[in-house]
Amino acid sequence: MANNAVKFGVEDRIVLMHAKSQPFPTPLLNEKFVSAYIDGDHMGQMPWWDFMELSRRTEHYIAFDNYEESYPSVENAVIRAINAGDWHLFYKNSSFVALRKINPSQDRFNQDREQT
Repeated sequence: MANNAVKFGVEDRIVLMHAKSQPFPTPLLNEKFVSAYIDGDHMGQMPWWDFMELSRRTEHYIAFDNYEESYPSVENAVIRAINAGDWHLFYKNSSFVALRKINPSQDRFNQDREQT
């Protein structure tokens, strides 16, 4: 991905972070993003927690990789995000799915991560 950022001349506008979302990486705690891409831990609550952490920091789009039957936790996180009402399905192709924030000025997830 870093090579593509350089190839398209956007490396100064992209943050590639290879880290867990729990706890959220300290250098990014106060950052806001236009879009985010989730391709991390696909099991248990992690896809939802990834979404929760990014939804409060992302203004327009969140994409998930591996939205497919073999990763039910990713599927559940996407469906849960859509059902919450602040995000809707923007694009899906194969196992890639992108959500778009319905009203960027609102953020129902700007709260502590729920314990499930």
